[in-house]
Amino acid sequence: MSTAEQERVEPEPEPDTRHPGRVVAIVNPTAGRGLGRKAFVQLRELLPRLCSDAELYLSHEPGFATKLLEGLPLAPGTIVIAAGGDGTVHEIGEVLLGREGVSLGVIAVGSGNDMAHQLAMPSSVPEALRALLAGTALPWDVGRIGDHHFLNSVGFALSAETCWWSHRSTRLRGFGRYFWAVARAWWSYRPVVLELTGTGWSGRRPVAYLELAVGDRAGGGFKVTPRALVDDGLLDLCALEALSRWAILPLAGRARRGAHVEHQAVHYEQLADFGITLDRPTRVHIDGEIVELAAGTHGVSIEPGALQIIVAPSHPRLAARAQRQIADQPGAADQPQSGDDES
Repeated sequence: MSTAEQERVEPEPEPDTRHPGRVVAIVNPTAGRGLGRKAFVQLRELLPRLCSDAELYLSHEPGFATKLLEGLPLAPGTIVIAAGGDGTVHEIGEVLLGREGVSLGVIAVGSGNDMAHQLAMPSSVPEALRALLAGTALPWDVGRIGDHHFLNSVGFALSAETCWWSHRSTRLRGFGRYFWAVARAWWSYRPVVLELTGTGWSGRRPVAYLELAVGDRAGGGFKVTPRALVDDGLLDLCALEALSRWAILPLAGRARRGAHVEHQAVHYEQLADFGITLDRPTRVHIDGEIVELAAGTHGVSIEPGALQIIVAPSHPRLAARAQRQIADQPGAADQPQSGDDES
């Protein structure tokens, strides 16, 4: 089979346990410093074996997935797989907004892979494909800042600068890449002045770090917003006052495990909508991609359950949902609980 940038994957006649619905997979070949191309080769072999109706596309330029999906009819029940980093997931997820009955699947091929980790997806391509085909699509809130949507998070100041430096690492991968980026951002640290409105920390002030998040993980594994739930209809705001460079340093390690939120200089809130005003064009990251926000006021809000994203069969949300369904059954309150006297 050729390695064309776009190809139709012809299904094999067996086995008969293949996924019956339509699957569209889009691979970013530049993700993970070449891991994307390896993933394309693996998916080209696996998809015909595991899916009855599958299409595989190799993205060859920024915006390829957007153009493809905007012109592709997607019936309810279709799974669209984003094989790449968080930026690839962002691009594909944004196009799927409003596509009723279409689910997003994620295969981690990037460096940070914060979305894939939150979905409990395995790190290997074959295991991840099997997990998402056997998984369950659940509602996922989507954030909005100005004209931009975000599936996971938006970061200002040190958060954005860390992301900016990570994109300039040409050799490192994974946590090593982000550790290097954190060090470079910390060394060149300058606070960003902004104004918050509609929050408990409203006012004009300099900040060292600001993250607005749907999920609980950002920056390649930092638990910056550890209280976040992806389906609670709220955004988590975590802001750090403009401390000195040396006062900030110990907080980086604490943020890795989510232990920074009790620090007196950290402000943490959960909100549905608020505003941010910028004096000048400001560099931010949106789902790991660098964007410049214009000067002025930007509304920030949440769109509850705007996407359906597939979680792995082992995901804790599935167990919690099963427990709620049992509790909601008629007569469940009358059933004896574990350890209760049944006599």
